[in-house]
Amino acid sequence: MKRVRATMFWSTLILAMMAFPAVATDEFVGKWDASVETRNGTHAVTFDFSSGDNGLEGTFTGPDGVETLHDVAYSDGKLTFTRDTESQGFAATLKYTATVDGNTMNVTVSTPRGERSLTATRDE
Repeated sequence: MKRVRATMFWSTLILAMMAFPAVATDEFVGKWDASVETRNGTHAVTFDFSSGDNGLEGTFTGPDGVETLHDVAYSDGKLTFTRDTESQGFAATLKYTATVDGNTMNVTVSTPRGERSLTATRDE
């Protein structure tokens, strides 16, 4: 009987631990609006995250249209992802790290020219 209880306890604990990351990533699901300052002016952008078969999936909508986000991963309360971009013949992969506080997503972007920060607001 003790062995059955122990097996049930560990099985329940493992299932709960597996479900927790899915619940934690739900805070990122939705559309997030932000403004990005560039040398060409200020641009409205949108990050859109949804739950997919392999966890979170995302897109970025900006002046050049909709782009798929890559390497979307959640760990230790942070969402990381990358976006490939090209401007004036120069290609780069931008690396993002984001945290959520309510309806505010704080984002750090690593670019070839250094880091930038931006704040996005959940589109309700």
